[in-house]
Amino acid sequence: METLQWDDVCAAVGAFAWTTRGRREAAAPRLATTAREAREALERTAACVRDDGGGAVFDADDFEGARDVRVAVEGARRGTTLSGTSLGELGSTGRAQRRLGDTLARRGGDGEALRDIGEALRGTPRALMEAIERCVGVPGGEVLDDASETLAAIRAEQRATRDELRQMLNEKSREMARKNFAERAQVVTRLGRQCIPMKLGSAGELEGVVLDVSGTGSTVFKEPQCAVPLNNALATLSAREDAEIERILIELTAMVREHADALSAANDALAALDVANARARHAAWLDGSKPTIVSADRGISVRGLQHPLLLERHLAPLPTGAAIGEAESVSAFGSTLEAVEDEEDASVSRATTHVRRFDARDVVVPIDFDVDASVRCVAITGPNTGGKTASLKAVGVACLMARAGLYPPCDAGCEIPLFRRVIADLGDSQTLELDGGLSTFGAHLKGLQRILDAANEDSLILLDEPGSGTDPAEGAALAVAVLNKLSRRSRLTVATSHYEEVKDFAVSSPACHVAAVEFDLNTLQPTYRLLWGETGRSNALHIASGLGLAPSIIAEAREALAKAGDTAETDAKGALARENRAKLASALDEECDVQLARRAAARETLEETRALYDDVKAKSAHLDLRKQLIKDGVESEARGRIDEARVLFEACETKEDADAVAEAHLPRGWIVAENGEAVPGDSPDEGATRRAFDVGDAVIVRQLGTAEAEVIDVHPETNEITVKLGRISTRVGVASGVSKVDKSKTSWRK
Repeated sequence: METLQWDDVCAAVGAFAWTTRGRREAAAPRLATTAREAREALERTAACVRDDGGGAVFDADDFEGARDVRVAVEGARRGTTLSGTSLGELGSTGRAQRRLGDTLARRGGDGEALRDIGEALRGTPRALMEAIERCVGVPGGEVLDDASETLAAIRAEQRATRDELRQMLNEKSREMARKNFAERAQVVTRLGRQCIPMKLGSAGELEGVVLDVSGTGSTVFKEPQCAVPLNNALATLSAREDAEIERILIELTAMVREHADALSAANDALAALDVANARARHAAWLDGSKPTIVSADRGISVRGLQHPLLLERHLAPLPTGAAIGEAESVSAFGSTLEAVEDEEDASVSRATTHVRRFDARDVVVPIDFDVDASVRCVAITGPNTGGKTASLKAVGVACLMARAGLYPPCDAGCEIPLFRRVIADLGDSQTLELDGGLSTFGAHLKGLQRILDAANEDSLILLDEPGSGTDPAEGAALAVAVLNKLSRRSRLTVATSHYEEVKDFAVSSPACHVAAVEFDLNTLQPTYRLLWGETGRSNALHIASGLGLAPSIIAEAREALAKAGDTAETDAKGALARENRAKLASALDEECDVQLARRAAARETLEETRALYDDVKAKSAHLDLRKQLIKDGVESEARGRIDEARVLFEACETKEDADAVAEAHLPRGWIVAENGEAVPGDSPDEGATRRAFDVGDAVIVRQLGTAEAEVIDVHPETNEITVKLGRISTRVGVASGVSKVDKSKTSWRK
């Protein structure tokens, strides 16, 4: 944007807006990101262009009274009581909004372009506007007597009391002047109360209250005693008036808060209409033409294109009046374009009358830029000062203007694709920092790399002399490689160059086109015309001669050039070397693409491997956690079973009881050996277990404690027995902990 001086172009558009907000937004337009948005913006501009093409539809009278009321509306949303001035501005803005909305409704015929704007403008709440106009002066903001009956009564009483007080004090002041107690008959106000100025030595002649003394001390301002009640009454009425005004403002603010959304929408629509109208006025000033936004598979066709900043100095001066609602003037647009280089005459003065764009064709030569969709690269060649850079800037600015809803200064029927990126490298990027600063060539290379990284199918690339600033042979090879890469990566690349290798590349490549800026050898002046399909010579010696360089130097240079030419003609190796360098540059560029693709694939594989490693690592951590949880659970269960067994062992009376408890708590596959140790082995079969108890046996059932129970029934099919303990009979499983009592043996515990 800075390289193309886009802000300077937009500043001119802002000068044509009528309102403060419209001026700010027109001077910093939003660039459309889609073709649909760009078409909608252009349709809005077209809807504001007068049918005769002589300007815009809306003038200053249509926007009279309009203000940017966003602050007031947001203040009402937050609960801040609006002042009478803010409400007055809301009222005057509402008048302008409804007036513009009604005008749009009467005009019709604008289709969808301004329909949403008109609806939002007509959505200004009429009841609120009527309430504001009834209560507040519009414009002005003073609260009117008709705001409420109470306020009208208070002010009527104020007027009557003030008249009575004034009449009384006038009579008293004339009496004091007649008696020479006062310099003259006069009534003044001090501390909000009306009083009479008295001579210092005569102040005691008037009964009352001293309110103030003059700076010299010779005059005393005294309130007569008879005026005290009336002054007090006025003070009381003033307080009541303030309270009533505050109540009225609070009510109006509440209404504003209720309709805040509609007011905000109408205010935004007002600004949007002002911006579209400013674009229409700017189009008439430039004699611009409406561009057609075409699809990406279409080329760019702009004929008779002139740069708006070059034109500006030859057109009527920009508007310099203050925007509506702002007491400040906008200075005339005074920026110049550094596009046509040394030949520009800075002394050219602005026109004082309106000059049409077409009348300035001799001083701002139009160019035709017509490139079909198959062309991906354009090389512009020719001499210095011939207008190559100006052509680049004009094309770039025209593409940005189309995205912003502006009419470029060109002939009718222009077609421009939507370039979402317009990237330009048109100047010297050398830094002057002693520590870490880049050379001109180094900065140039960094800029080229950034452009290569950013270029895509939506890009327009503008390059001025790529590869310059180093050895010509190497610079030419670099320029060819860069243009070759960009011709495959970007939608369109336009570059200027003096290199023969670049010209040969553009001529031989089917996706490239060449053009040359014309130079008149008779006048030694450029014509600034673009000649398509031709390659221009630099003509440096002709230009140097025309600019006054010493003839001896020119002659010596011509002699050296002739020798170099003869050598080049006789030395076929030089031409072959240049051709080989170009082929090598192209091959290296293709190999670079291959290596970059491999690097990208390797990077993708590395990322996938890293992701897989992270996934395995995460799953491993999850498995470790599960293993630890299982281990903790087993250990916890083991501790519980050990504690349970310890309690049961405490209850055992004989060794057989202890063996039974041990067998019941041993894991599957373990048994109690004869020596009492737990060893691997097979447990007794179930049949033996089932035959171990008979009716009448005395047993101890772990579930019933340590008391002896009698077996009264055996159930071998389920490995269960029925026992009786006292009066209680219950059925228990043998495996759950039942031991037979051998009364013939001595107690094991003993």
